[in-house]
Amino acid sequence: MKIGIFDSGWDGLKVLKKIKEKVDFADIIYYGDYKKSKEEKNYSVNIGNFFIDNRVDIIIVICNSNVDELLKFLQEQFSCIPIIGVMSPGILKAMKESKSKKIGIFNNSQLVKSNFNINILNKLNSDTCYFENLENLKEIPVDIDTVIVDSFIECKEENIKFIDITEEIALYVLFYLNRLSLKNGYKKIEKSKIIIDYFITGNLEKFKKISENLLNEKLDNIYITI
Repeated sequence: MKIGIFDSGWDGLKVLKKIKEKVDFADIIYYGDYKKSKEEKNYSVNIGNFFIDNRVDIIIVICNSNVDELLKFLQEQFSCIPIIGVMSPGILKAMKESKSKKIGIFNNSQLVKSNFNINILNKLNSDTCYFENLENLKEIPVDIDTVIVDSFIECKEENIKFIDITEEIALYVLFYLNRLSLKNGYKKIEKSKIIIDYFITGNLEKFKKISENLLNEKLDNIYITI
């Protein structure tokens, strides 16, 4: 089984790292677009075809801009495979956990800032939940009981539930692949080391230096593409 990750920023590697911790039976194909050419729809179709040709079972899209438009476009073009954004599982988890139905979004990284639109979210969920941007965790409004973050954060606020979006996306992928294996009769085999192939546009040495620092390991299987 294979997981496809389409990324255009360094924070997407946080998602990859978390998936590695949760899923021990599926390989990963990571496509890092550091030339920012994802704005072209034809290019996005090529990326979709690339993942289909490599037989991935699910695609995660992590982008720095126009994520809603890009997700909708790719989902329409490739309806044969699930394509999800990084925020959706975390938002659904927060909506389920919150008792006050007022949820904070901690914009502590580019991953959070770029992958969701709070105005669209409030409009879609106007009858269910209210979402509010948070610049820091020291001034959380008293009516907010759930906060979405992009990594584990230690906080003294015992009455607040923190939802890690990287954790939730990894759990979603795990759940989906487990369900797929049962449906299709796949035999899951735990691997001592999963295979990750990195395909990137841009400077290889820069990618290698930053990614090895973020992932805290030496990377193999890095390929430059166009």
